[in-house]
Amino acid sequence: MNFKKWMAGVLGTGLVVSMGVNSATAYGSESNVAGSAPSEAKVEFTGGHLTLDNVTSISFGNTEVTSKANIYNSADDSFSLQVTDERGTGGGWHLTARALNFHNEAGQETLIGSKILLDRGSTVDTDASKNQEPGVTQEIKLYAGGDSTLIVNASSHENIQEAQGVGTWVAEWDNTSDSRVKLDVPARSASTGKHTADIEWTLYNGPATENQ
Repeated sequence: MNFKKWMAGVLGTGLVVSMGVNSATAYGSESNVAGSAPSEAKVEFTGGHLTLDNVTSISFGNTEVTSKANIYNSADDSFSLQVTDERGTGGGWHLTARALNFHNEAGQETLIGSKILLDRGSTVDTDASKNQEPGVTQEIKLYAGGDSTLIVNASSHENIQEAQGVGTWVAEWDNTSDSRVKLDVPARSASTGKHTADIEWTLYNGPATENQ
């Protein structure tokens, strides 16, 4: 067989195969549609809960008594609390705290006029889901026997992706940095022995109002 004729035959065969593949791309075009029908994909979510999961205790350690006014740093590395919002509403929430009076081991009221200070706290999203973070009050003063104070506030939004505080959040005061927990004791108020004060933490549905 002449080589040129044989090559022409091979190339011709290849061209036919290529044309066959190209012609197959027209399969399923709109001109061939015989009919269509819609369907639905459905899902329903049940709302979860808004919870205060954990609040750590605060210790100011053991120190020598003095008649002078003094501020004592927390003996702990950090202080933290955790809130989880699984309601699925984007309705927001807020957390307050109230320090009750200090008492000694005999039950007597002590450290009159003292206050617990929480400065420059921050929040961490434990879900790492890039949700909108709630706001932490930066200079908190809890007066012993005083009123409730706003600690954390999460604003609401009709679009849940824009609402603050969705998911699980930790508010933390790291005592190894500028964010510290302190006890401010007035002059002539400290006395020997152990002194304890309860702190009441209250979690509310909805963001705080301007008066809180």
